Amino acid sequence: MDSQSKPKPRLARSVLHYRGVSFTVPEWFEVGQSFFLPCLKAEELGSKVQRHYARTTMRVMWEERIEADYLGIRVWRVL
Repeated sequence: MDSQSKPKPRLARSVLHYRGVSFTVPEWFEVGQSFFLPCLKAEELGSKVQRHYARTTMRVMWEERIEADYLGIRVWRVL
């Protein structure tokens, strides 16, 4: 490894609890990366996800979507 290049942070995982379900979500991810969480109440879960990441330096946005026939939200890290 080059002495001037920084190693990337490990993609540690954290747990988000919502309505009796435990979602494993990234503790850290790069700007532009995203993940999908299935749910029926997008507004509730989206707000919970934003509060979860508000205690970090990362900003996220989410959008309600249907992916692979599952309703849920896609969460992106933004600048």
